[in-house]
Amino acid sequence: MIKRLYILFFFMICYNNVSYSQCTTPINTGDSNLTSTSVTLRWDSSPLHTSYVVFYNIPGVPGSGSGNISVNTNSLSINSLTPGELHQWRVYANCLSGGNTTWSAYSYFTTPSEIYGCTDSTALNYDSLATIDDGSCQYSSLFVSTTPENKNVILEVFTG
Repeated sequence: MIKRLYILFFFMICYNNVSYSQCTTPINTGDSNLTSTSVTLRWDSSPLHTSYVVFYNIPGVPGSGSGNISVNTNSLSINSLTPGELHQWRVYANCLSGGNTTWSAYSYFTTPSEIYGCTDSTALNYDSLATIDDGSCQYSSLFVSTTPENKNVILEVFTG
């Protein structure tokens, strides 16, 4: 009986040590869908991670940070960023076995400066990436003209 308890106790200690050692800091951090004001942050997940905590800011700018943001997936979409700025971010995982990992190393991305273009979604040349309207929007218009005798109807489409 004591031998069985000893083996069970030994197994439990080994299992717990393996679990803790395998719950590692998130790796392969990166970003995608980068615009002048938004980005999606991503990292590799693990079955031993239950959730994540992300922090981002503009380096050296007090108060520009996000605070700690909890997420249940291995990505986070962020909006309302400052255009043309270097941003840094890091992540840690909460572990299935309890506790959490250490923070990942900082990763960096730079939001592009503001993009000029047509920002009116009803225009023919709408640019979904544009952040500042430069007056270049083009529209289609339908004009109906008739002759003085009302015999002919002329349809003309103009853009500009």
